[in-house]
Amino acid sequence: MTGTGAPAQGIVLDIPPDFHEVPLDLAVEDRVAARIALLDRLGLTESARREGFALFLEAVSRAVGDGPVVATSFCAVQLGGRPSTATLTVATQTGVGTDPLVSVYGVAETLIRRGAYRSVRVDRAGPHPVVLATSQVRGGASAEAGSPDLHEVTVVVPVPGLALLTLLTITCTAADLATYTDVVRAVAASLRVASD
Repeated sequence: MTGTGAPAQGIVLDIPPDFHEVPLDLAVEDRVAARIALLDRLGLTESARREGFALFLEAVSRAVGDGPVVATSFCAVQLGGRPSTATLTVATQTGVGTDPLVSVYGVAETLIRRGAYRSVRVDRAGPHPVVLATSQVRGGASAEAGSPDLHEVTVVVPVPGLALLTLLTITCTAADLATYTDVVRAVAASLRVASD
């Protein structure tokens, strides 16, 4: 996922440079080495902050390690003069059928019936038909007092003959949702299948 990454099955995506990939390597030593390199690139030198962030990264990698997630990244930037953070996660699942448009409408109908999304629509991201869905989770995943609401954009892209690719971005700031929607749409638009 870094720069032009290949998260799965020859799928290539262009990820913005402000997003930093969370090491998901299966081997612990590879994951630790990648995490140390990331902390160095981020310029974290204070030991308590470094250790806390390293624990966060390890928790993320363990949480998504057994599922369909093939890559996840985060950004912490300034938008409009204020701090903003978001995650970008890429997952795959087996697609049904070979017609991208039929797949997109099937996914859209499934998401609508699930009822967990504020909006679901069929759209385009570059040359690809996509499902674009938004939702809001009150109080974050833990729903503890004082936890911020999470705003989510999900883009599902059919990759003929390979999989359904799901791109998910989450931010705590509703005002930034449009910006991150544009980011995840641009990433979806960049999708291509690498030839061997």
